[in-house]
Amino acid sequence: MPPAQAEVRSTQAEARGRIHTSAATVAVLPKADEIEVRINPNHVRVDVFRPSGPGGQSVITTHRAQLPEPPRPVKIWIDADACPRMTKETVFKAAFRLKVPLVLVANRGMEVPRAALVALVVVGKDSDEADRHIAEHSAAGDLVITADIPLAAKLVDQGVVAIDPRGRVFTTDNVTEALATRDLMHGLRESGIQGGGPAPLGPRDREQFANALDRELTKLRRRRS
Repeated sequence: MPPAQAEVRSTQAEARGRIHTSAATVAVLPKADEIEVRINPNHVRVDVFRPSGPGGQSVITTHRAQLPEPPRPVKIWIDADACPRMTKETVFKAAFRLKVPLVLVANRGMEVPRAALVALVVVGKDSDEADRHIAEHSAAGDLVITADIPLAAKLVDQGVVAIDPRGRVFTTDNVTEALATRDLMHGLRESGIQGGGPAPLGPRDREQFANALDRELTKLRRRRS
């Protein structure tokens, strides 16, 4: 206020020698643009607080609405050392088409597409190092491509979707059967009764894998929306 317009007021307190002072801070902020925010009621958590103890229940009730943290985006992991090239190519195409982050984990360096969505993690030379990394860093709602059945069993227990290169989606039921079959075949090979491994992947395997990958990614992404 300009000095010419200033007013001097004297109160009884000031007359007795007591001076009252006050200060105010004014911040001038730019006007914010209006935006439209849509909130899904299913994503809002409402907590209700009531006093405890005799005579106080339900007298004062406090409701607090809270928006939880946004869901973590789906991430694809590939157990890359033993993953066939045609399987990787199928996953690359799906990741780029759907814009889903993709992480390849391997014991050695390898050529991968140069893209922000794709990452290569090279771990130690131990045969189980890649499996441990995937099991420790993947989270429920992620999708892992692996032919390693013990790893798939761990992932299923963690709520991670696991698919093998032939398009088999592991579940709580079939992964137990797969572990038993794996142990049986390993024993037969060790004893020399049966040799060799699984047949090479063919066009039908690639088609089944592509269909399973698309189906499971669609399910996972719908749960995030």
